[in-house]
Amino acid sequence: QRIAIAQTLPEAIDDTYGDRDAVITLAAGMSAEDVQLYYQIALLGRRDLPLSPEPRGGFEMVMLRMLAFRPGTVARAGMPATTAPVPGVRAVPGKASKQTPARAESRPTPAENSDWSAIVGALPLKGMAREMSLNCVFHGLDGDVVKLSLDPAHAHLLGKTRVQQLENALCDYYQRTVRVTIDKEGQLESETPAAKKIREQDERQQRAEQSIAEDDNIRAMQDAFGATVKQNSIRPRD
Repeated sequence: QRIAIAQTLPEAIDDTYGDRDAVITLAAGMSAEDVQLYYQIALLGRRDLPLSPEPRGGFEMVMLRMLAFRPGTVARAGMPATTAPVPGVRAVPGKASKQTPARAESRPTPAENSDWSAIVGALPLKGMAREMSLNCVFHGLDGDVVKLSLDPAHAHLLGKTRVQQLENALCDYYQRTVRVTIDKEGQLESETPAAKKIREQDERQQRAEQSIAEDDNIRAMQDAFGATVKQNSIRPRD
């Protein structure tokens, strides 16, 4: 559960148990799908523990079940392996040996796109690698180098593995080899995509609250019945 939270909202992970770094490392090295699968297996395994002849055997079977159902694992001798679907490939029913390439998704033209938010949105990044990227400011592509600055408030997201994941995704995006440099020390000269999203949400919320405050029907109920508005119940329609 803590790994899943770390993949979605890393700032929420505290160090109460002294294992914050371990949780963040695991979150970076596991896919969100695997985490959810293991969580479900653990819950079901815990439910079935009383049915096991002894606790150790039941626990070991839960662990082995996680390994057996791990997507993309190679089968051991005599054991079938599950295979994860290959991105961009669609299986043809009744013909297991043939695969039909799926239609490529359209994406912005790299040479014309300086919108970092749109670029990150086109990348297959997940978890903390995506969170790190959304908290960066894009300074452009200088030759083969993508220059970024990371919001100092999110410096804890910076890690070699996540930078490599971003670099690999950008190589595919630009269809050539590029390197990523990330400055985490200097002041940001513009908004990060994450900061922009928060600002826009706040602006929508303020407009919604203003609309309620200026609504003639609500004012009439306030005047006639002494009605009050619960501010925390106001939500933008969009």
